Amino acid sequence: MRWSVQLLSPAAVADGLAPLELSDGEGRSAVVTISRDGQAVEFAAQARGRPSPVRPAHPEWHNRAHLVVMLDPAHDHATQRLYAVDDAGTVHGWASWLAPGEEPGDRTIYKLDDPPPGAGRFERLDEGAFRAALRLPAEQVWAAADRPAGLRVKVGFHEEYLPAALSWPATMTWAGDVPLTFGDLYPSSAGLRVEQINIPTPAWSEPVELTVRGAVPNDAPRSGRVQARTILPGDSEEPGQPAIWQAHAGRFDARPVVRFSHRGKWATDMPSTGVLELGVTDDAGQVLWVGRYPFGFDLGIIVRERFGPGAGQPPPRPEPSDPDFVEKFRRYVLARLPDYRPARTRDGAPSDFYLTDPAGQANLDLAADDWPRRLAEMLAERFGRWDDA
Repeated sequence: MRWSVQLLSPAAVADGLAPLELSDGEGRSAVVTISRDGQAVEFAAQARGRPSPVRPAHPEWHNRAHLVVMLDPAHDHATQRLYAVDDAGTVHGWASWLAPGEEPGDRTIYKLDDPPPGAGRFERLDEGAFRAALRLPAEQVWAAADRPAGLRVKVGFHEEYLPAALSWPATMTWAGDVPLTFGDLYPSSAGLRVEQINIPTPAWSEPVELTVRGAVPNDAPRSGRVQARTILPGDSEEPGQPAIWQAHAGRFDARPVVRFSHRGKWATDMPSTGVLELGVTDDAGQVLWVGRYPFGFDLGIIVRERFGPGAGQPPPRPEPSDPDFVEKFRRYVLARLPDYRPARTRDGAPSDFYLTDPAGQANLDLAADDWPRRLAEMLAERFGRWDDA
């Protein structure tokens, strides 16, 4: 199960000057140019596949030659607007709230209303080659001027054996095609960019130091602040500790601190799940870049409980009158529970259902007949009051 996460955001610019080059190393390639013409943005691909016997046309567009543009207009890393044009020239649209789960291939999806229609065209060239394009109003691409749009582009081929579609950016095996791992599409090359965010082992209600890295062009602001906050279900929020950023040779590195409150652990539905918001400003407070990222115990940025006492002694049981009773009682309970790690016979454990206590005091073999009794004895010893256990 994943925990720490590194989010990479390669940049594309809608200026028509720096095309995206896609290749699988097996003879399939595509060049995708993104250009802005007045109030519209065009994604144009010239692709070449491998010569292959003609296959019957599939009813599903994704099993035919196609160009796909996946957008996250609000840069919330959860909303996906998908546009596709297939080899019949048909344009398809789909929208969803989408986040990766704990395991590879595990995803949480919530269907949204279909996006406004786009225009597309498809032209066959010689064998295995084609041109395709999608044209969208600019307001469907970017929701706000102070943030880029999330972007993934895919090009698929209609061959005898269906190959994986080419993708920019490369698809992460642990996530699939989810907005959390999209690249960023900027309307111009003039602004600040955030390229990497590292979030190490976030635990509920503990401060977490993030690493935010990015780049600035020569004529952009050279310093400012990175603000961090969490927005919790029910629209409450918790501010983090901002960090100063200072560009050196066009690069910057900042380390804001944020706290994932346990109140964000549960949401009534997927679109109202907890959100980490990062904002980059200049010295005058002008917003240069904003991004939001979903978090939860089983989706998006995975936040976990941290068991065991840590470096110190377990905290005492708080009194019910304590104004911070809920948080202190959580720590009282969690600090007394072992931070179990699974072990198997190949690791030297006596069974494949063995839980190891790093403190060496409460190892538990779930294959043993007496494991319920041993577990109950451990809880009774560590929690003196029956209503705690």
